[in-house]
Amino acid sequence: MYGEVKKRAQHYEDLISQAEDILLRKEPLPNELSDKIKSESFWYNKVVLGISEEETQRMIEEACNVTSNQ
Repeated sequence: MYGEVKKRAQHYEDLISQAEDILLRKEPLPNELSDKIKSESFWYNKVVLGISEEETQRMIEEACNVTSNQ
């Protein structure tokens, strides 16, 4: 990964790290952070991981179900 792609990927990974820290403290995930992760995950999964948008949507729905059940 180079340049802007690398920077954006790092930003996404930082968002995920923030979310993990919050969830480990058993605190609710702020909507703003959740929304940022959702929007960036489509890009990250497609560009970095090569995962389709449909599969990404399924993964997001599954993750939302898990976090809302905690």
